[in-house]
Amino acid sequence: MRKKLIQVLGLILASSPVLAKESALEEIVVTAQKREQNIMDVPVAVSVLTNESLEASGVTEVRDLAIISPSINYQSGVSSSNQNIRIRGVGGGAFASGFESSVGTMIDGVVTGPGGASLSEFWDVDRVEVLRGPQGTLFGKNTSAGIVNIYSKRPTREFEAEAKMRWGDDYDELRFEGMVSGPLSENLAGRFAGFWYDQDEGNVDNIVLNDTENRKERWGARFSTAYENGPLSVNLSLSYVEQDNTCCARVFAAIDEDVAATSALSSLFVIPLVNAYNLTPGHKGRKIIQDHINYENVENFYGVLEVSYELESGHIIKSITGYKDWDQDEFNDVDVLPVDIIGGRVFHTLDLFTQEIQLLSPAGNNLEYVLGLYYYDSKNTDNTFLFGGTTLTGGIFGSTGWDSTVNTENMAVFGHVTYKFNEQWSAYLGGRFLSEDIDARGVREGNFFAFPGVFASASASGSDDDWVGTAGVKFYPREETMLYASVSRGYKGSAIDTTIGSTFFTGNPESTVLNPETVINYELGLRTSMFDGRLSLSATAFMSEFEDFQATAFLDTSYVLRNAGTLESNGFELEASAIPWEGGRLIFNMAYIDATFDEYKGAPCQAAQVASGACPVGGQDLSGQQLNNSSEWQYTVNLKQEFTLGEMQAFAIAEYAWRDDVIFDGDLDPNTAQDAYGIANFRLGITAKEKYEFSIFARNAFDEEYMVQISDAPLYSGVYGGYPGLGRSVGIELRMSY
Repeated sequence: MRKKLIQVLGLILASSPVLAKESALEEIVVTAQKREQNIMDVPVAVSVLTNESLEASGVTEVRDLAIISPSINYQSGVSSSNQNIRIRGVGGGAFASGFESSVGTMIDGVVTGPGGASLSEFWDVDRVEVLRGPQGTLFGKNTSAGIVNIYSKRPTREFEAEAKMRWGDDYDELRFEGMVSGPLSENLAGRFAGFWYDQDEGNVDNIVLNDTENRKERWGARFSTAYENGPLSVNLSLSYVEQDNTCCARVFAAIDEDVAATSALSSLFVIPLVNAYNLTPGHKGRKIIQDHINYENVENFYGVLEVSYELESGHIIKSITGYKDWDQDEFNDVDVLPVDIIGGRVFHTLDLFTQEIQLLSPAGNNLEYVLGLYYYDSKNTDNTFLFGGTTLTGGIFGSTGWDSTVNTENMAVFGHVTYKFNEQWSAYLGGRFLSEDIDARGVREGNFFAFPGVFASASASGSDDDWVGTAGVKFYPREETMLYASVSRGYKGSAIDTTIGSTFFTGNPESTVLNPETVINYELGLRTSMFDGRLSLSATAFMSEFEDFQATAFLDTSYVLRNAGTLESNGFELEASAIPWEGGRLIFNMAYIDATFDEYKGAPCQAAQVASGACPVGGQDLSGQQLNNSSEWQYTVNLKQEFTLGEMQAFAIAEYAWRDDVIFDGDLDPNTAQDAYGIANFRLGITAKEKYEFSIFARNAFDEEYMVQISDAPLYSGVYGGYPGLGRSVGIELRMSY
């Protein structure tokens, strides 16, 4: 397969005449400062992924961004509830309703909420903006490390329609997307878009049930309208997504037999059964022996109403109202064995309401500003964890349930001002003053052998008034080059550790309230365009220091939360786009990130430390150690060549993404390490009459085997579970547009 792909690609590039004339790179418009601007004028570390670039790389959800965008890492888990993405090494995920990642996700200007509620599907997307570094001044709470901003396509005044079909052979996957857009009346336009995706084969083989795990079935629909009448503009978007997945199976990534010998469950069940089924633990393992299929059912509805009015002075008053309802029901065969020792079921319900009011000054003046008010109300209700025999009816091992409700309320006033002194110098200043309250209530009861007992209703709360801000200068040594220097203070609100292993449910709930996480970030940036717009460069150097970093680590049965003292994340990022020759397009993105715990005492100990009695009282000291789940070096190279084939246009795309080695778990256990790896993607396509397109693709063409997360297996000391990344997928894609 490898030789054939390379031969075909080389033959086409060598023998076909080029299509496109030499031209400049297209202008990229972003809204990283609440108004549309050319990315070359924005003093923020921002990457833009257009709809075309997402489709070319086969990226269809937030998780996939880690494959193609340096500075982003993805952390998988036993449930989507504790999966998350990280920016510049910083993020975090846990089975806790009172915890949010340091990276925010927004859709059309509205935050999506914590945990799995933020792992959005991509369809009918206009662009994705990845903003790195603290963004709380303009984008609200819990964006101390960055934000992923997803913008849907809006209704058009002209009629247009599109249909796409993608089929992949290796995982028997089929995806349909379609949209229709156009005028509904003189002042009103509408758009309807939808998708359906079925991956009938998973990437993990269950040899006990003769089936595969990590299969996916998803569908979604979005209806949006745009009304314009003079100075008034109204945009409404309503979306619904449903998922039915067999998620999330993990393989035996490693077994430390010396440690496993100290655990009755590991020595009596895991090791004999692994040997009986001839499994070889390791990163290349893709077989499991559990006797139940995992499942995850998710329903997600969200709506956005944006109303803006332009005053005679040129000022714009804008209101953005958001609502989200997210429901999850998940079962996981926690024991991962062909015996009924333990199973877990998870229920989550999230209701989220946000309201933002903005006043934007006229654009183009020496003084530009945006002022705003913000309100956020999140209700995590019906959050239930059930542990027990996999029938969840008790059995000989019993069952225990954890029920909790977490409410979060945030109010803020913010502003951002930019003043242009002359054609070369500008300065900007922004601030946000906020008040946040979080409240958690819960109860644990049951007779499961690992968590027996009934505990009265527990409650804990946190309240904080704080501020975030940014200040900086911009300098234009020439028209096509911008330099900037900035300092920003970021903030992430208090968290409450409602994980099943915390003391929240066992008599000491107030001790589980974490301090807010704050960060000071310094940046030096460069944006430049050269050779008549055929080359653009963006470079950023950054230094970040986090105080009271909210770290996660695996302890005994689940992830737990800790304030890790001080964390430093320093490095630099480079993004380059070029038209090196006729019909060619080259993109190179790179990031170097040095993220370390400057001070972290009281971290959970590794399994070997616990088994040998070497775990210090109060936990280990990880001060000076590298942050978990953070790769030092990452880069992505993308080459596209356009050419002609008779009367048709054609293209070839080659992409390679490389990630440095990493230790996944927060206790820095070497058994959770993943070596460096690279993923290659290829695509060949033809286009006829600018309406029809046919392409063949190969994702992970060389079938690189890697893990997206490794952690201790619950209750099994010395045993480690790994979540494999997707292997090779070869298929075709058809597109028809009008």
